[in-house]
Amino acid sequence: MSYCVNCGVELDRTAKKCALCGMVVVNPLQKQDTESLLPYPVPTEKLSTQERYYVVYILSILLVLQAVVSIILNIFYLNKSLWSVYTIGAFVLVFIMSAVPLVTKRPFLFYMTLDMFGILLYLFIVERVSNTTSWYISIAMPITLCIYILIVIFTLYINKKSASRMRIAATILFEIGVLSVCVDTSTSMYIYNHLMVSWSLIVLPCCGALGLALYATSRNKHVQDELRKRFHI
Repeated sequence: MSYCVNCGVELDRTAKKCALCGMVVVNPLQKQDTESLLPYPVPTEKLSTQERYYVVYILSILLVLQAVVSIILNIFYLNKSLWSVYTIGAFVLVFIMSAVPLVTKRPFLFYMTLDMFGILLYLFIVERVSNTTSWYISIAMPITLCIYILIVIFTLYINKKSASRMRIAATILFEIGVLSVCVDTSTSMYIYNHLMVSWSLIVLPCCGALGLALYATSRNKHVQDELRKRFHI
């Protein structure tokens, strides 16, 4: 039985490196076991171009079959509404989100924008088919756009080298507070037909205070060291 000289974790007989910290295993008294199965799965390589197109081909077949079955059931059995539009639209949306990144190499912002437009279009179709009005403009569109903007901001921020764990957590809390205000105002516009802020006045200050505390802590190394000692992190 061997233990890592760096972090002290118990090592498997087949380990070349410590699974926790990556330290190279050197034990003259116990040679590496190269015949036994590894206790963890071997990392798989990325899909080749041919395999990617094969996955898209399978997804396309599933989409066509699902659309055909939904339309047949809608026409012959449940023909009082156009419910098949919901299922077909949802599957098309999943297809766009999963298939497009497999066959194209674009920046993350491109896929997020495409998904956002796809979601907005699907929700618009749902509103028209369901014969309900006003909720798309007052609720669906502002909340979807708010989530899109917050995800883009978060993605751009975490790509910065200065983004520590505490600052990332603080950013998430700030964005939760902003999203709560968006949801609160959107629902009030839909229900009461005028702008009103209610429960988000509780969520926003709480998230903001916690976020500011985390951000301030991330700028003070002494406080971080004390927290690690107290909480053993």
